[in-house]
Amino acid sequence: MAEDRRVKTAVRHPQRRNLCVEINADADEASAASPGALSDEEWVDSATDSGSNTSGQSKQGRSGGMDHPRRLQDDNEDAQGLEVLVAPLERFEFDSWEDLESYLAEYTKGTHQSFRILTKNTVTAHNAKIRPTGSNKPLLPNEWVNYGKTSICTHSGTYKSRGKGKGKWKRLQSRAMECEAQINACVQVDDAKVPTFILRITSARLVHNHPVNKLTYNQYPHVRTALESDVVGTVNELRKAGAKKKRILKYIHDNTDLNPSTQDVSNLIRRLKAKENTASTSATRLKKWMKEFAKESGNVGRIFVDSVGEKE
Repeated sequence: MAEDRRVKTAVRHPQRRNLCVEINADADEASAASPGALSDEEWVDSATDSGSNTSGQSKQGRSGGMDHPRRLQDDNEDAQGLEVLVAPLERFEFDSWEDLESYLAEYTKGTHQSFRILTKNTVTAHNAKIRPTGSNKPLLPNEWVNYGKTSICTHSGTYKSRGKGKGKWKRLQSRAMECEAQINACVQVDDAKVPTFILRITSARLVHNHPVNKLTYNQYPHVRTALESDVVGTVNELRKAGAKKKRILKYIHDNTDLNPSTQDVSNLIRRLKAKENTASTSATRLKKWMKEFAKESGNVGRIFVDSVGEKE
């Protein structure tokens, strides 16, 4: 039987909260160190910017401990006071950051959520905090690159109007709505004797204050423009052949499940042109440099090409 990933909602009065996450998965080890030196909380960005207002979260209300309300979400429902609870995470331990990113990409697509990375704390910075304390806690291997990452909802932060007047239309796809949904992950010691390390999701608040559905998800820019490389290649060939934007847009609609706008196509064409111009400029500079180099007596220049692309 297929898993039911439908979201459920509860309409409650909006609350202004100033909450803070405390992540102490290694509390027994951290307690032996100086205050703040080894806490897993160190990589959770504090709410210093009034524009974000999203990094502080509460242990209460995380996906694992919340009761799901019984009423299903109405897509036409007013989002004010809305609390949307999505399907919980099924995995919490990962072998690498790539493994985590792959899982979250599949999970967010299946639950129609959109997150972005807010903070990254490097292994170098983390180890630099541990060394002066004299702690026996193993230093993290540099291969991990990042010690911890915080991902926040696309609709986090405070909406700031750029226009004047009372009739402004605020696009749900892009506007900040102070959503507090957040996922925190960091590298932790799995076996201190060896030592071995593992990447864990240490906290996940999966409650949104806005509608979460397929229709809204498909309108996010990063979703509706997620073209495969072969499709982008064909679009580039159509562009070079002089195809109009409407024809390119029709090709994308006919050959993918995506729904980009005309503006998305314009942006794609502009990026492809810029990439082509950059490559041409580099080739021109190299050719000029080689000619100047070869003019000097005794100089020999060679250019090695890894591969040659043949246009069919």
